[in-house]
Amino acid sequence: MGRSGKKKQDEAERIYHAIFRAQIPPIIKERYFRAAGILFSRFSSEENRAFKVALARVSDLEALEIAARLRRKMPPLVFRFRLMVHLAENLPDNQSVFVNSRNQRILGYFSLLCGGLRTLFKSVKGLFLLRRIGNA
Repeated sequence: MGRSGKKKQDEAERIYHAIFRAQIPPIIKERYFRAAGILFSRFSSEENRAFKVALARVSDLEALEIAARLRRKMPPLVFRFRLMVHLAENLPDNQSVFVNSRNQRILGYFSLLCGGLRTLFKSVKGLFLLRRIGNA
């Protein structure tokens, strides 16, 4: 695998970790790598360049993706996050991320509140990051 393949795998590892806070399973890495070659040619060279700059300069990809989605910026980043979710959502290890099996209303409201506050924080941080890399 050439240098380009290694960069795609590092990209896959970082995106998977940003979403699931875990190491990427080999099957997901392989599928992401194959899909990357097919699907990402639809973006312009300028959009792909901006994504590569952001990937190199930003450590909190989750915050950047939230802000990019809100501001409709950096479509390659948003598209890559969506692809990773689609590839990983059917893994048994990720079921707890997508399905809440607890049946306690108070804990549900608390979880919703915590998630909302975290998203708000990540959105503000992401907007700052977008501005810092010159993509606001």
